[in-house]
Amino acid sequence: MAELLLLVELSFSSNSFFFHDMMRLGFQREVDNELGWQMLMWGCCTHVANQLIYLDSIINELELCSNNIAVAQTVMEVRFGDDVLVGDSIMYLVTARNYEAGKFRNLHSLLAASEAHLCRRRWFVGRFDGL
Repeated sequence: MAELLLLVELSFSSNSFFFHDMMRLGFQREVDNELGWQMLMWGCCTHVANQLIYLDSIINELELCSNNIAVAQTVMEVRFGDDVLVGDSIMYLVTARNYEAGKFRNLHSLLAASEAHLCRRRWFVGRFDGL
């Protein structure tokens, strides 16, 4: 029943009762929907890339302070045992950075699959445009 309602809605939306017009509109809607998802994924990729840059800069600063205690003393008051805390912080942030890097790779894989799906749908729309 839902498929019949979708077919009726497509026929009214395309202002035509020809099958190729309805199919073209259906595939065009899928292309538009996929483009929306791609824009969302690009936004997520940008956010994760910014997180990676932020984590890299913090890790670099902490490693600099850990390797050169004189630099750390100019920025903050260093007490006994702070070197262990800095080391633990570096390990935690490196783990968080590795997690974000994995998420970034997965998002790029998903984007590549989405692009392939979008190309296939655009090809179908092009086939119905020629009719």
